[in-house]
Amino acid sequence: MLAVNGYAHAAAIQLFSNNASTTLATPISSGSTSLAVISGTGSLFPALSGGNWFIGTLEHVVSGSVTATEIVKVTARSGDTMTIVRGQENTSPLTWSAGDIFALLPTAGGLSQFVQTTQAQAESYNFAQDTGSANAYSVVLTPALAAHVIGMPIRWKAAHANTGVSNFNDGAGLASLVLGGQSLTPGYISAGVVYTSIWDGAQFQLKDSTPPFNAQTAAEIAASETPNSYQFFGRPWLWFSRYCTCDGSTDDSASLTQAVAIANGANMALLIDSPAYINSNFILPANLQMVFVGAGTLKPGPGKNIALGQLPQAGLWQIFDYSAGGTVQMSPIDRTSEVWGEWWGANGDGTTNLANDVPINAALWSISGGPSNPGVNGGINGAGGVVKLGAGEFFISNTVIMQNYTTLRGLNNWTLIKAKAINWALATVPGTMINASNPAGNFSMFDSRIENMRLDANAPTITGVGQIVNSYGWQNRCGLFNDVFINYQGIGFNYQHGYGGAAVLEIANTDFFPNDFSGATGVSAVNDGSVGWLKLLVRNTVFASGGVNATIGLLVNNRIIVDSQNTDCETIQTCIQLNGVATLTGSGLSGGGASGINAMIHVGSTWTAPGLIDVSGVQVGAAAAMITDANRSYAYLALEPADGHVVHPSTMSKPLCTVRVTGGSSPVIASGQNTGVCSNTVTHIATGQNRITLSTSMDSASDMIGLVNSQSSGTAELAQVVPVDATHVDIYTYTAAGTPFDSSSFFVQLFHTP
Repeated sequence: MLAVNGYAHAAAIQLFSNNASTTLATPISSGSTSLAVISGTGSLFPALSGGNWFIGTLEHVVSGSVTATEIVKVTARSGDTMTIVRGQENTSPLTWSAGDIFALLPTAGGLSQFVQTTQAQAESYNFAQDTGSANAYSVVLTPALAAHVIGMPIRWKAAHANTGVSNFNDGAGLASLVLGGQSLTPGYISAGVVYTSIWDGAQFQLKDSTPPFNAQTAAEIAASETPNSYQFFGRPWLWFSRYCTCDGSTDDSASLTQAVAIANGANMALLIDSPAYINSNFILPANLQMVFVGAGTLKPGPGKNIALGQLPQAGLWQIFDYSAGGTVQMSPIDRTSEVWGEWWGANGDGTTNLANDVPINAALWSISGGPSNPGVNGGINGAGGVVKLGAGEFFISNTVIMQNYTTLRGLNNWTLIKAKAINWALATVPGTMINASNPAGNFSMFDSRIENMRLDANAPTITGVGQIVNSYGWQNRCGLFNDVFINYQGIGFNYQHGYGGAAVLEIANTDFFPNDFSGATGVSAVNDGSVGWLKLLVRNTVFASGGVNATIGLLVNNRIIVDSQNTDCETIQTCIQLNGVATLTGSGLSGGGASGINAMIHVGSTWTAPGLIDVSGVQVGAAAAMITDANRSYAYLALEPADGHVVHPSTMSKPLCTVRVTGGSSPVIASGQNTGVCSNTVTHIATGQNRITLSTSMDSASDMIGLVNSQSSGTAELAQVVPVDATHVDIYTYTAAGTPFDSSSFFVQLFHTP
């Protein structure tokens, strides 16, 4: 057959059909070139056109045994009549009678043309040695091609290096051999190297070739220039200063256009070692990567934008010069693309640049979508990415603006961003060091984070910072990771608004230290939407202060579910405060060893249903109270539950205490059978009446409800719990007949009324 692995080696192919078998309608001689089968059975065989064929077998059967066989090639079929080529595959033309069998059967010749496993692995059906000459390459495949096939790859091993414009013959005819649509120049083909040629309908496209070391491009040959393509870490590069003036003031736009033409689509590095000034809007294609060395910089002209199709390569120094009023955009990129703020002039030595907000904002802008629509609803073309800063102290004097899908990342907390401006009321976002919001409005934001940073409001030296980080609508995959907030006197992280729909915001491995400023809050989060809940995951986070004062760790309001995972508070007034319908869940909340915490959890006067506290793994530590409630003064709230599980408001699923009493008329608390607010004191008042004293006081007897189970061996019993006052509960036990008696063992559970 002539169809190998999906590629046609000629215009015609062998066809097949299933269960095609019939008999001859009339006799044929050994010289006949056609045959007829019985009426209506010709349709069992393939319909032929375009030179296609099928193989048929003639058989004479006597008493069930085949006594004669001939294989024929059927080249045409019209109804029940077929045109045949006789004596195929080493068989001889014979005379055949009406009624002899004619069938489409597998033959050795047909099957031998199928691709075998070893052939497929080696792709031997489309590989051949070059038998031509330099610049005129020729191969013969097996089977040979009868015509060019569009899209068919032909692998061949060159016997000669090329010295100029070249041609290729696949066995079906000679045609031009080009690379990237351009004729070859010397050195693009090397002897002994395997290449791939693909027919595109007009010429052969050469693959697997890159400009060789010191090879001249077509543009260089036309301009009579010397070779310019050198190897840079295993790939060719262009030395831009060969074409440009590169003095930082003369327009090099034409030179950059020339460099693009010389590269001609090849993947190359463009070496920038001198100041390049581009006074035009320019899109550098993705096949060219700017590589900056030495004094190399890129300066866009006034109001001009240069879009880089591939991220540049440079060290941690300034490579983009915005002094003329232009901009640089990374486009197209994806949200994992990383640039360095130092490329725009950010400096972390603590003295050289006291307004690092300017280069940091320029870097964030460059990855946020560009001049047409920066950052709005995700930017354009999937824009976004990461702006990184190296180690050091980066002073800022105005607000850093983070846009959608952008991340600001430091170097393992060795990166410090510190407030410097005296009057932060004049900042772009008044009183805010870093603002996470879209420039066209307060839209929701995604994939936006601050990572590995130390953020310093610089109080009391600087007094105008009201919030270090502010966000109007961070949602999924947004948050703070491995950060430290220090020296703030307002709010560390302020989440102002929130948006409808479910969302998860994370604060992880982050510490908040306002020093000793009264009234400071680590995190303030408000979701003022009427639909949707924000889940605030607080993981491995510390809220602390240099002094007690009126500081709050985490303040949340309205439709927010706080999931506390190992949150620690030290020397602050309140660890977590809930307002509105805010809810606290999770596992792991501890009060540290230093005294001064008034309450681990405080619920404000506006807190209401469906707000709930349900946290396990809680430790009061040195805190004065577990929970304080502006509307409920239950004393038990101050205590740490024995099992570390806090539920408030109370439910019948969470007892205040459990206790087992044994001893009959001389009752005692069973060893190890006392949990919660029940003390170890039980008093026998009268037959069938025992009084349990609580270790803390409820507001009144009506605050309590209890369950009791009395189990004396072999005796049917009744029991009831009767609160006496805010600190005592009586347990009554009776026989089945209602007579008071002293039970040898009973188990009590006390609950706070909801």
